[in-house]
Amino acid sequence: MTRREFFKSKEMKKIRESINVSAYLGYAIALAGVILNYVNYKTLNTLLDAVIIVAACLCIQFLQSRIASIVLAVYSLVNVALVYLQNGKPGGYVVVVIAVFANIAVFRFNNAWKKYKQEQAGA
Repeated sequence: MTRREFFKSKEMKKIRESINVSAYLGYAIALAGVILNYVNYKTLNTLLDAVIIVAACLCIQFLQSRIASIVLAVYSLVNVALVYLQNGKPGGYVVVVIAVFANIAVFRFNNAWKKYKQEQAGA
């Protein structure tokens, strides 16, 4: 069984749903950020932010990338710190929650894949 087939297997249904939900939420947050920034300030300052989030979410959803999930978590933490320093109020913490959720799901999938490969090699 290939990695893609394993990802789509019945055993991985909950993990697959968790990965997909985190990616969809990331897309929604990125889009909402760009739209709200444009409506409120008539600028596209958050476009780079949205591109980074969407790129990480694409890698998480389609490649189950641990690196992308870690990058998203670190980027979101840095973003929260910068927003706090600029405004004196925390902001952007929803992306941190999505990143943590994505990290848990992606690492569970990769551990299950590794275990499956070891079982196949031993059989």
